[in-house]
Parts: sequence; structure tokens; C-alpha cells
Amino acid sequence: MSIIHQIYQNMYRATVPDEPVCSICQGPIELNRQLIHPCLCQSCADAMQKVKKVYKIHGIYWYVLYAYNDFLERLWFQLKEQKDIVLASIFLAEEDVDLRSYCLCAMPSSEQKRMVRGFEPIIEVFKSTGMEIYSPFYKTSDLKQSNQPKSKRQDIQDVLELKTCYWMPDKPILLVDDVCTTGATLSKACTLLSTSKVFIISAHPLWMASQEPNEVANAPWIW
Repeated sequence: MSIIHQIYQNMYRATVPDEPVCSICQGPIELNRQLIHPCLCQSCADAMQKVKKVYKIHGIYWYVLYAYNDFLERLWFQLKEQKDIVLASIFLAEEDVDLRSYCLCAMPSSEQKRMVRGFEPIIEVFKSTGMEIYSPFYKTSDLKQSNQPKSKRQDIQDVLELKTCYWMPDKPILLVDDVCTTGATLSKACTLLSTSKVFIISAHPLWMASQEPNEVANAPWIW
């Protein structure tokens, strides 16, 4: 091979884009998925277990995108505790999210967690949508629902408070949360703000099972 040929070959290789790889497993993304979900392979997308369920609880519609499972537990841990912030974009990447008619209010981390992480996970998840999220709540304690005995988990809602003199646009309130374990904190938030709807990235299967009587079959999705 001549030197000129080698030069042109190297120049061609430099212009060919790298093969897209999955943001989770780093494996190649199938060609048929590159247009609809350019950051996840089929295997990881399936493992995330999208359910898109809708519940009506005390007159408020609750929307659940994923069922919380071992795979999602590892992803949330990697994002929150290992600060792999690149993962924040994967949860809504396949969705054509348009919630501009709502005032999005994020459920908060504790002050301690926010200081350690340096970011709010749920806000990072929504950054890719270009929508602004407001933070009208704060937690008075670092208690975590999954660390509490079942008899005490409902008490976790007592750590949630509403900020005073916090400005928000005059739109219907949409509460957004990353993980719903018992729904206690979200239920408390619904009593603190006049809530229109609730959107949950991932909900625990036991909570979803407990809400089966409230599930709305064939309900339209939130966007």
C-alpha cells in the first residue's frame, strides 16, 4: 500500500463517526434503535421495564413510567451515589416529553444528600427536556423510606415541608419524582400544594400492586 493510499485511508477513517454505544452497558446500539433511542441498546431498554401506568388517587392522576426493579435500582445508585450524571438523560430519552403547560415541582433530596452529590437527580433527569423544574419543598431530615421498618415508613412524610415565599408560575402543579416506594412523601406533597397531577419515573411493584383498584385502564398518557 502506497503512502498516499494510507494517508487517504486514515483521513477517511477520521471522518467516519464512531459507532454509537449504549450509555449503560457500552455495547453497540442496534441499527433499528439508533433513530428512536440513540443512547440505549435493546437489551438495556427491555431491562428498564417500561409500564406507563395511570392511577387516580384521591382525585389526582398519578403517572408511572417504569416499574422499579433490580436493574433500575443499580442505575439510580450509579447516578445518585456514584455521581454518574451521564445516566440522567436515559430515563426520558425515548419519550417525546412535552409538559410545558404544567409547573413542574420536584420532590427534594435532603440537604445532606444535595451537599454530598452537588446536584438533584430528578432535576438532572428533566434537563434534557429543556423544561424548567421548581423546588418548592425541603426535607427536615435525611431519613430514607427503604431504611425504615414498614410500620414507620408512613411517618416519613412528616419530614417534608413547603418553602415560604417561593415563587412559581401560575400553571397547574405537576409533582415529579424519581422513585416512589410507598407514596407517602408524594401524598404529603399533594396536601401541601394544590396538585393537578403526579409523574413518577419509577415506582415499586408493591406500591403499584397496592394501587391496582385505582388503576385507570386505557387512560391517555400525560404527554
